[in-house]
Amino acid sequence: MKKKAKPEVIINDDRLSAHEKECAIRYANIQQRLDEGSARFERLEKMMWAVYPFILACLAVAKYT
Repeated sequence: MKKKAKPEVIINDDRLSAHEKECAIRYANIQQRLDEGSARFERLEKMMWAVYPFILACLAVAKYT
């Protein structure tokens, strides 16, 4: 004998499915923002590495002049 699902179970299942869809969209947006932030961070890191030789050159010039 098959039991029929109660209406409240069906409603909760629909609400859970809708919630899962919303969370999937939200997490996709979070992942996109993290990826964009990572690219920005890499650019800043390259800029910092470019500054180090300049600082060393300034120190060398200041010491030997």
